[in-house]
This record gives sequence, C-alpha cells and structure tokens, in this order.
Amino acid sequence: MCIRDRYSQMGADVAKLPGNKVKEAATLFLSAAWVFERIKLDLVNLKFNELTPDVTEENLSLCSFLMKAQTQSCAYERVYASRPDRYDMLAKLSMQAAKDYEVANGYSRNVGVKKAPNGKSLLAAMQFKEGAFRCLAFYWLALDQKKKCEESVTGMGKAVASIRKATEILESLKKNEWNFPPEIMAEYKQMIGQCAETQITIERLNDKLYHDSVPSKPVEIDAMPYGKPISIEGELDRPFEGKEILSLTVPPGVKALDNEYKKEVGVIIQEAFDLIRQIEDYHMQILKKYNLPSAIHAVSNEQQIPEDMWQRINKCKENGGARGLNQMLEGVEQLSKCNETNILNIYNQLMDEEREDKELRQKYGAKWNRLPSTGLNANMLKQLEYFKGKLDTGKQSDKAIQEFVQAIKAEFKLLELDRDSLTSKIPKSSSSAGGMSPAATM
Repeated sequence: MCIRDRYSQMGADVAKLPGNKVKEAATLFLSAAWVFERIKLDLVNLKFNELTPDVTEENLSLCSFLMKAQTQSCAYERVYASRPDRYDMLAKLSMQAAKDYEVANGYSRNVGVKKAPNGKSLLAAMQFKEGAFRCLAFYWLALDQKKKCEESVTGMGKAVASIRKATEILESLKKNEWNFPPEIMAEYKQMIGQCAETQITIERLNDKLYHDSVPSKPVEIDAMPYGKPISIEGELDRPFEGKEILSLTVPPGVKALDNEYKKEVGVIIQEAFDLIRQIEDYHMQILKKYNLPSAIHAVSNEQQIPEDMWQRINKCKENGGARGLNQMLEGVEQLSKCNETNILNIYNQLMDEEREDKELRQKYGAKWNRLPSTGLNANMLKQLEYFKGKLDTGKQSDKAIQEFVQAIKAEFKLLELDRDSLTSKIPKSSSSAGGMSPAATM
C-alpha cells in the first residue's frame, strides 16, 4: 500500500514538473496501477477483520483504472506536444482514456465516492474526464477525416458526423456543470467553443464544396492502450547480465560479507515488520474494545442526525421501538423453551423405547430377533445432541443480547423524540459553534 501511494504521488508530482516529463509520469502511473492489481490478488489471504474500507476489490479496481486513465492522459499530452498533427493517434489515445475513466466511474458509484467529503465534485470531475476524452476522440477523428478528405476529395460527411458526436457528448455533460470545480469549468467552456468553431468550419466545407452525405453514426474508434503495467517483482527477479563474470572475479571473502550483510538486513527488516504488526494489533484491540469501525454508521460534518441514521430510527419506530424489541425477545425465549421441551420429549421417548426393547429381549430371549434399539437409535441420539448444542449456543447468544438491551434500555426513550429534539441531545464540543466539528453517529 505504501509503494502504491508513493508511485501514484510521484506520478502526479512528475507530471507537474517543467519540461516534457509525461513519459516518466506515465511509467509511474503504470507502476501504481500494477501495485493495485497486485494487492487485489492478496485480498484472499486477508481475514475479514483485516479488511478496511479502502482495501476492497472494488476500491482497488477503481484506483487501478484511475491510474491507467492517468497514464493515457500523460500519453495523450506527450503526443499532443510532440506530434499535434497525428490526429489518428490522438483519437485512439483519447478513446482509451475515456474507456478507463468509464470503468473507474462505474466502480466509484459502487464504493460510494459521492458520500465522501467533496464526493459530488470529485465524481463530477471524473465523469467530466470521461466525457471530455470521449469528445476529444471524435474531435480528432473529425480532423483526421477532414484531412484525408482534402487529400482524396471524399469522406467529409464522416467528419461532419464525428464532430457532431463530439458536440453531442459535450452537451450531455451539462447536467453535472454545477458540480464542476473552477479549473474544469474553464476547460469545459474552452472545449465547447473549440468544438462549435470546428463544427461550423467542417459543415460549411461540406455544404459548399464536397456535398458529401452525412452518416447517421460516426465511425468507431479503436482504443490504443499506452504500455503495459510494470511488474516490480519481474524487475527485481530479472537476472543480472554480468552475474557469471562477477561471480568469478569477486573474492570469496567479499561474497561471505555480502551474504552476512543480507542476513543482517533481513533480520532488521523482519524486526521492523514485527514492530509494525505489534502496533497494528494494539490499535486493532483498542478499536475492537469500542466495536470500531463497524459501530460507525454515518459521519456528518455538522451537528445533526445524518439522513441514513434517521431512516434507521424511523424503521425502529415502525417496528414498535423498545416495546417491539421486548416482544421479539420474549417470543425468541418462548420458542427456545418450546424447542428445549421438544428435544427432551424426543429423548425420553427414545429411552422408553430402548427400555421396552431390553425388557422384551430378556423375556423372550432368542425369539426376540429384532435389532437392538441401542444400535437403531444411536444416529438419532447423535442428531438430537447436535440440535441441543445448537440450542444451547443460541440461548447463550440470546442471553448476551438481553443483557445488552437491558444495559441500553434507558437510551430507547431518545428514539421516541422527533428529529429536532433528538438533534438537540447530541453532545457539542467547544468548536461546534462554528458548525465545523465532525459528528460520528453510532
């Protein structure tokens, strides 16, 4: 995870450096994408309580495709800076970036990016990136078709269809316009003006000079992925070309020192990992003591009841509140007693049958040739013991629940309050007067 964060941050930092550093940034983003995919493979080895909200398959897939999309963006910028006349390549690179952002957007809706701080603007920015690159793909395709048409005097209708598609995509982004950050809004307005101007130019050329028919759909664009994710393990395991020569020239004493050094470094690294694991275990024990993080249902940046928590409270009220819960617990207790009685009755019947079989066997001797009841009933007694064990486990759980409910019995009165009255009961810190103190609901 640390390597992942480092690569993605390095990629972002390198991309901002002066000069043509997009190739280096693209390599770093690809490395980060590989790390995300590598972590996904290790998820099966993690226990349930070791999983955190950011370490899930969906979240890692989201991050992986975001890194791939960033890679495509860097490749696009590199080609645009060095070969702006390669319209065909720019179109393919743009389409691949759009597809990567499309997949990332799909995962973002599943992992709940919208609920995070600034989540709406972040989601709008990602959706803009997807639409913008898809628009650029058809924009460059239109210019490429226009260029080919001017050379071969055919195909201007295809260029018209492509530029119209680009404009149509931009129009579809207006629904999220109010969520766009200022820098994206400026880029959006610039793209609208550029597309509109290009569309007017291409349509006038076709109307006045080429008179080519416009197809109903533009030509499909083949996406062009930039590079492949780099395997760190592969780079580390790659054999050194001069290994054989070096092994002959290095003295045995130096080799021994090298091996000793590796062992010492291994011990130091292992000690560091053990210390980290001890600290993590200590923190996990503290969290478990307060039933965290599972006890947190919602977080709000204001002193109020979050909407999803209020829905839970209403559902509790609809089910009868404290009275409904007590009735349900009483019903569970009665059902437990009924099952306990049934098990006992069945056991007594089996014992009576075995006792009767033993008496008849003693009375009639060899004439009583029926199989012994002890053998016939063994399997049923075993199943009966199994069910009794399950019932005892359930009774222990019921007892723990009843004790917990009894401990929080007084708090159920709060759930009978209306929303404003309940909100007024939230403890307020000294900094809450400004409305900026975050409130966690448990």
